[in-house]
Amino acid sequence: MPERSEPSGFEFSLGEDGILRLRVARGTVVDLDLTKRVEARAKELLGDKRCPVLVYGDDAKGIDRKARRYLADLVGPTAQALVVRSPIGRMIAAMFLGLSQETSIPTRAFATEEAAVEWLKEYLE
Repeated sequence: MPERSEPSGFEFSLGEDGILRLRVARGTVVDLDLTKRVEARAKELLGDKRCPVLVYGDDAKGIDRKARRYLADLVGPTAQALVVRSPIGRMIAAMFLGLSQETSIPTRAFATEEAAVEWLKEYLE
């Protein structure tokens, strides 16, 4: 059974497959405060263990500049996949993919969860 945590604005689940899943609440603008709270909860859940992260991005309203900069320097995920289907989701994906140029964390966007999970399995430790 996956573990769940729900800080305001996000829902976590750590699957039996070892992939951390993050779902952004509808209409959420991901800001620095929310990013730090999610990071703190992930550390509580995982300790020093690193794992791939799957983010469902269709419901997010956006991500602010400070959060993007912070995420670019984040150490933890072995890889990040963003599942997006909507036009807004694709815009947010473009921001995340821009981060991937500033960090060593492999990052890709996918239209389906299945494709994202298959790719993330390559980054399990």
